[in-house]
Amino acid sequence: MRLRRSGAVALYLLLLVAAAWVVVGAALDVTSASGELTEARERLAAIESRAHQQPAFRGSIGELPPGSAFLAGEKLSIAAADFQKRGADAVAAVSGLVLSSQVERGETKGGATGLELQIECELPQSGLQSLLYGLEASAPLLFIESVDLRSKLDASEAGDPRIRATLRLSATWREVGP
Repeated sequence: MRLRRSGAVALYLLLLVAAAWVVVGAALDVTSASGELTEARERLAAIESRAHQQPAFRGSIGELPPGSAFLAGEKLSIAAADFQKRGADAVAAVSGLVLSSQVERGETKGGATGLELQIECELPQSGLQSLLYGLEASAPLLFIESVDLRSKLDASEAGDPRIRATLRLSATWREVGP
């Protein structure tokens, strides 16, 4: 009987030690997690304070352009014509000449239809950066998908050399409800 009693006491002590071990381990885990949480809060506070110190992104021309992100037009054909005109106007604004242009219908997702415009043009080399910036910094949102440049070899040209460029642009049109 004494052997049973000492075995029971030993088992009880073993269970008590195991329970203490689990409690101490859990307490250490909570302390560690609390320290990580405090560190994460400090990092977040530092990031937020830097965000409040810096002015909002304004780009080099000021605020984001006003207006809709989508091409205007009651019908897709009107939006496509407007897209083509915007491309031609942008080329003309940098003293360029549109040689050809073509609009194609892209994917339709979530009620919005993508349009792609390919413009082949000739323009002064110095106007290329202004052309690209003017296209992407306007509303509606126009995206430059690719630019292919070829130099126009003409020894008789004085001053700013002209280049031939093929631009692929994309934009989105959304049908306005009735």
